[in-house]
Amino acid sequence: MSIRNFVSVRDVVRDVVRAIVSAMSIQLRSQRLSAWAWGVVALVLALLFVLVWGLNMRRGLNHDEHQFVASGALIAREGLLPYRDFPYFHVPALSFLYALLFRATDYLLLAARSFSILCSWLTLVLIFGAALAWLRHQPAWWRVAIGAATVVLLMTTPSFLHASGRAWNHDFPILLTLLAAVGQVSWLKRVQRTADSPRRLLWWPLVAGVLVGLAASARLTFVVAGVAFVLSAFLVLPWRTRQAWFAGGLFCAGGILGALPALYMLGVAPAQFVFGNLRYAQLNTAYYQQAVAGSGASGAAMTLGGKLASTAEYIVTQPGNLLLVLLAGYGLWRARRHLRHAAELLFLLLLVPCFLVGAYAPTPIQLQYIYLLFPLLALIFLAALVYDARPRLSAGLVATAALISAILAVPRYVEGLQVAFVPPEWFPLKVHARGEYLGDLVGQGPVLTLAPTYPLEGHTPIYPEFVTGVLGWRVAPLLTPDERRQVGLVALDELAADLAVRPPRGILTGLDDSDAEEEAPLLAYVQAQGYVPIPL
Repeated sequence: MSIRNFVSVRDVVRDVVRAIVSAMSIQLRSQRLSAWAWGVVALVLALLFVLVWGLNMRRGLNHDEHQFVASGALIAREGLLPYRDFPYFHVPALSFLYALLFRATDYLLLAARSFSILCSWLTLVLIFGAALAWLRHQPAWWRVAIGAATVVLLMTTPSFLHASGRAWNHDFPILLTLLAAVGQVSWLKRVQRTADSPRRLLWWPLVAGVLVGLAASARLTFVVAGVAFVLSAFLVLPWRTRQAWFAGGLFCAGGILGALPALYMLGVAPAQFVFGNLRYAQLNTAYYQQAVAGSGASGAAMTLGGKLASTAEYIVTQPGNLLLVLLAGYGLWRARRHLRHAAELLFLLLLVPCFLVGAYAPTPIQLQYIYLLFPLLALIFLAALVYDARPRLSAGLVATAALISAILAVPRYVEGLQVAFVPPEWFPLKVHARGEYLGDLVGQGPVLTLAPTYPLEGHTPIYPEFVTGVLGWRVAPLLTPDERRQVGLVALDELAADLAVRPPRGILTGLDDSDAEEEAPLLAYVQAQGYVPIPL
C-alpha cells in the first residue's frame, strides 16, 4: 500500500468517526427524548437476549458441558453427591443450581443452557446499567448510545461468541464477580465522598465477599479476584485505621459464606474434593504433555510464555477482541492524569492481573479461560470515560468499533436468529429427543457412554464413574488402582471386570469426533460382546 493510499484510509476513518460524533451531538442534546430512552433500552436489551438465545440454541454440545449437566441430574434424581458418589472436577455450586432446575424439568441441556444464557445476558445488562449510572452527568440519550455501543462491541467479540451461553461454569461466576465489581466501584466512590465516618458504608464488603465467594464455589480460579477487592479498601481508607482492616475482614467473612457449598463438600469428601480441584488439573496437564509428545505437535500453550503468546495471538488476530482491548487502552490513556486519585479505576485495573492469574492456572490454556477479560475491559473503558475531557470523541470510537465488530459477527447471529423462534430446531431439544429415543431402546438398563447427557435426557441410568465423560477416562490410566477406587474412576484394565458385574443395556458412541480415540476401547468391547449397532 502506498503512502497516499494509507493517508486516504486514515482520512476516511477519521471522517467516519467525526460523522458519528456529529450525529450523536445533534441527537443527544435534546433532553425531551429522555422519556423514550428507557423504552429504547428495553428494546435493545430484548434484542440482545434474542440474539444470545438463538446463538446457543443452534450450537452443538461441547464435551466439557457433560459433567455439569450429568452431575446436576444425579443430584436431583438420585440424591447422589459430587466427589463422594461420583467423580467431579470442579467446585460444586453450579451442579447444585442445575439440580434445582432439574427438579422442575426433564429438559436438562435446555434448562442448563437457559441458565447460562440468562447469566450472559444479565452481564450485558449490568454493563449497560454501568454506562447509564457512571455517566449520569451526560445527557440521557448519550448514555443510552454509549451503553448500547459498548455491549454490542462486547457481545460481538469472538471470545463472547465462543464462550457465552454454554452449560459450563463461566457465565455464572463472571456475572457474580462483575456484579460485585460494579458494586465495589460505587462503594469506593461513596467512601471517597463521605466526609464523616464511613462505618455506615461497611456493609457492602460483606455482600461483595458473598458474591465473590459464591463465584469461587462455581469456578475455583475466581478466588484470586478477592485480592483486588481486599486491596481496594486501602485505596480509600488509611491502612492504619480500623475501618480499612474491618472492611477487609468483612469481605473475607462474606467470602466464606459464599463458599459454603464448596466448603460443605470439602468436609463431606475431603480427599476426593482435593483430587477433583487440584490433583486432576495436574493429571490433565500430564495427559496433554503425553499427547503433545506423541503427536510431535507444538506444546506452546503448556508454558507461561506460551500462554501469554496464545492470548496475544487470540487478541491480535481477532478484530473483535482487538478493538475492545484498544478501546480500553485508549480510555485509560485519556484518563491517565486522574489515575492516581481514581480509586475505582485502579481497582478495576487491579482485577485484570488477578483474573489472568486464574486464567493461566490451568494447563493448557483454553480460549474460554480468558473470556472474563473482555467484559472487564468494557467496564474499564466506561470507568475511564468518566474522566475523559472530550467524551464525544470516545463515543465516536466505540460506536465505530461496535459497528465493525458487529459486521464481522453478523453471520453467527443471523444463523442463530434463524432458529431462535423455531423450537424444533433448538439443539438442546434435539438432544432431549435423542435421549428419549435411547431410553425407548434400552429400557431401564444403564448406558455406557462418554456423553452422559444423552441417556440422562431420556431418564436412562448411566455409570456414575463416567459423569465427567471423556475427562475422567483420559486421566484414569495415570492413577493407581487404589487411587482410582478412592476417587470413583475406572480405567480400561478394570472396565471389562466391572461390566461383567454390571453389564450395560446399551453403549453410546460416535457423538463427538474429537473423542473418537478415547471411545476406541468401548467400541472394542461392543464388538467382543456382540452388540447390535443402531444409529441415532
